[in-house]
Amino acid sequence: MSIFGHHIARGTIILTLIEALIFGSVFLISGYLILGGTRGETIVAFVTDVVLPTGLVMVCLLLAGGYKLEAWKSPRTMARRFAGGAIGGSAAIVLFHDIMTGAGTVSYNLVLAAIAGCLIACLGRWISGRSRRVLNYIERRVLILGTGQQAATLWTLLNPERSHAVNIVGFLRYGHELETDWQADHRLPADQIVQTEGLLADYAAANKIDEIIVAFDSAGLALPERELLDCRLRGVQVHDSISFIERETGRIGVDETNLRWLVFSPGFRRGRMRAAAKRLSDILISSILLVLLAPVMLMTALVVRWDSPGPALFCQTRVGLSGRPFTMYKFRSMRQDAEADGKARWAQANDSRITKVGRFLRLTRLDELPQLYNVLRGDMSLVGPRPERPEFVEGLAREIPFYNERHSVRPGITGWAQTSFAYAATVEDTKTKLEYDLYYVKNHSLFLDFLVLIQTFRVAMRGDGAR
Repeated sequence: MSIFGHHIARGTIILTLIEALIFGSVFLISGYLILGGTRGETIVAFVTDVVLPTGLVMVCLLLAGGYKLEAWKSPRTMARRFAGGAIGGSAAIVLFHDIMTGAGTVSYNLVLAAIAGCLIACLGRWISGRSRRVLNYIERRVLILGTGQQAATLWTLLNPERSHAVNIVGFLRYGHELETDWQADHRLPADQIVQTEGLLADYAAANKIDEIIVAFDSAGLALPERELLDCRLRGVQVHDSISFIERETGRIGVDETNLRWLVFSPGFRRGRMRAAAKRLSDILISSILLVLLAPVMLMTALVVRWDSPGPALFCQTRVGLSGRPFTMYKFRSMRQDAEADGKARWAQANDSRITKVGRFLRLTRLDELPQLYNVLRGDMSLVGPRPERPEFVEGLAREIPFYNERHSVRPGITGWAQTSFAYAATVEDTKTKLEYDLYYVKNHSLFLDFLVLIQTFRVAMRGDGAR
């Protein structure tokens, strides 16, 4: 399902609705049965005692990674994520519930209900994860039309991340297809390479196929348009491999993408209202954060000055909107002579140029806080592709297709690439990050910005990708 251009798996939406119902029911029942009270009988009570705690627990569960794909793969991972959601949700309820009600006392039964709801939801996931009937309903059964390099790319990208959202039924060697047999290269599983002499629509019906992904390597191969239309008329969705990769991985493969696809695919929505809404949200949020975090920023500046010689702030030229350079501000996390030889270089793992305090600042992302001023000025946005140095941009644009397209939106303090991929310190890593940046440039919206900000908090708390 697509929400403002961003795809969310059907299983995730169903799971979210079910768990919202579970948490809401637990909080409602806690008021009536545990205390014999009247919770939920008025609109205000329903909001403060049911809707608010339900939303807080689910947001904390999202922050803990409870809706990431890997949370389904391991009962231990799932239990750990739910424990984080229960602890964070309980703390949030203690804080926000009493602020809204003005009661001055903590509603401990709501905390107990939050923990009970997490236990029930976690148990429900564990049971459903082992129920074939449930999985058959949530999974989309996908048939890949092709057995060549494009098909192998799909398998490489999706196999490590396989979840209950997609079930690749097989790779169909269609008709007189002359593509290279990648089975010999062990890139496709031998037991999933299939062939049919009958009609494609009949094969799809017999195997309960939900989607067919066309992954022919050669443009010269005849596309079975009539048969694909028959499949669509029977309710089977048909997509090209580039769109499928974009939807399932949240990135646009630069090696597989072409200009024609970018021109005619949906997305790249622009408009004055959309731009005004994003700019207004940037101004409001950055202004509030600058005021609230002023004591933290002052303390950080003092600690940086105390830790090593040099200024607290680090100023550097970066490439912004439409390729225009601007001065970006950060708290200094490296020695002042980090680039004394005048050569620009990426930070490496365990980089000796990083100071002791700087390592902590990078781990917690506190070094990025001065960029709130860049957002207020209009140089940057809260969410967007990370701005790169001009010394790197020129070379990367020559080596990586579509690299300059990331400059069609304002750069951000955080971005879809930063929450989806680790730190980029090589050209290959940068290419992968660009694929996520292109996805954001194509599908960005306030909804996607909200998801990125939520995931940024989780990444910062865990220290993922910091160098």
